[in-house]
Amino acid sequence: MIKCNKGIVEIEGRSFGEIEADLTTLIKATYEIIAEKKGENYAKQRIETVYKRAFMSKEELIKELLRTIGMI
Repeated sequence: MIKCNKGIVEIEGRSFGEIEADLTTLIKATYEIIAEKKGENYAKQRIETVYKRAFMSKEELIKELLRTIGMI
């Protein structure tokens, strides 16, 4: 199970495989919602952006998110 509320994340599972399956399902559902509203190309771009952000340091991520919302 993966829960996220205002940046606080809870991850629980009996195995890494279970957590990975939940993450895959979450990403797939998010992709489908975005694709339905904005198209598949846009959805793919957004998921790829999120994927890249997952590997950023905390400082890089904060800077990226502030840039994205126009605060820098």
